[in-house]
Amino acid sequence: YVKLTPNDGIGNGTTNDTIYFTLTDAIPTVTGQTSNASAQGNKKVGDSIAFYLTSHADTDTDDNHSLRLCKTNSINTSGACPGGEYCNAYGTTFSNATDLSCTYVAQQSDNTSNSAYFFICDCPPYDLTCPGQCSSAYTTTFYVNHMPNVTNVDIKPDNPNSIQDLNCTYTFNDYDSDGDNSTFKWYNWSGSAWTLTVFTTQIITANYTENNQTWMCEVTPIDAYGYTGTAVNSTNETINNAPPYQPSNFSVQDSNTTYDITEPYDTHDLTPFINWTDGDPDGNIVTTLVCVASTYANLIAGICDVNSTNTTATNLTLGGLSYNNTNVTYYLRLTPYDGQYNGTYFDVNLTLLNSFPNQPNNLSPTLTHNPTPTLTASCSANPTSG
Repeated sequence: YVKLTPNDGIGNGTTNDTIYFTLTDAIPTVTGQTSNASAQGNKKVGDSIAFYLTSHADTDTDDNHSLRLCKTNSINTSGACPGGEYCNAYGTTFSNATDLSCTYVAQQSDNTSNSAYFFICDCPPYDLTCPGQCSSAYTTTFYVNHMPNVTNVDIKPDNPNSIQDLNCTYTFNDYDSDGDNSTFKWYNWSGSAWTLTVFTTQIITANYTENNQTWMCEVTPIDAYGYTGTAVNSTNETINNAPPYQPSNFSVQDSNTTYDITEPYDTHDLTPFINWTDGDPDGNIVTTLVCVASTYANLIAGICDVNSTNTTATNLTLGGLSYNNTNVTYYLRLTPYDGQYNGTYFDVNLTLLNSFPNQPNNLSPTLTHNPTPTLTASCSANPTSG
């Protein structure tokens, strides 16, 4: 409000105290903004994220402006962000630039998804108390990708043998819950150093490993967006000796030229010849314990009351069998041993066939005058006795 009193050098005229003028400062507005981290995976911790105020408006065309990018939807009268600031354009200096921008370096403490609040503050001409007015917030979202990591890297199974696959197990950790694209390396101990092998899969199958080899795996964590973490090595595992294979392809001689190769196994021979196949994954010599028992209870108790023989051959002539006027069943267990471990045993029943022959008939002659006759009759074996 202005009071004007005229004076002509002699006296005052009538005072006018009803006139006034208005000092105006319009509130600026944000009309367009963006960032270059608008999608997950675009930026990772340590990357620079640029925030652009692409356009703004102010009816006071002669004002200068500055940009504030706040962490919360709050700005005070001094143009500061009470909840913290990501970045600003020109700080306490104001510019008449049309496009304003500032850059923020992504931090580990950032969330996967973050809200940022654009404010633009003005500085009217001749105003020494800038900023004058600050706009309402314009909100944007930016994303930060955090480095994945792996823990609990281990080779399973523990103490593997030469017929077991090696599995490089681990726990994948990702703050952003991104997908797992981790990679694998396998190292073999040469005796003096670790040698990188050609294997890049999580599992090495047993046909590529051998007894006494020592292995280590390395896992490099990589998320779905290609962000690579720090590689982690497992402890090492040494391949152990594997048990011999279970005996197979069992057969028993049934005559001079034939063999019984399927169950039920039987023979008419008191000293039958038996065959089987053995083997060892590590190439060790296999010794087979052939246990023959008169009862199954004796067999499972390890009582070989008929015959007990250790042999490195894969065939054997059985002794100790006997007839008892009829068929007799014996119980056999073949247990392989490689010098360190027993393999899985093979059990089989063997029947020794011996049934009474059929009753003779068809006697001839039935009437004779010869006190020393020559007699004939029909005799036949029971089919089950051979």
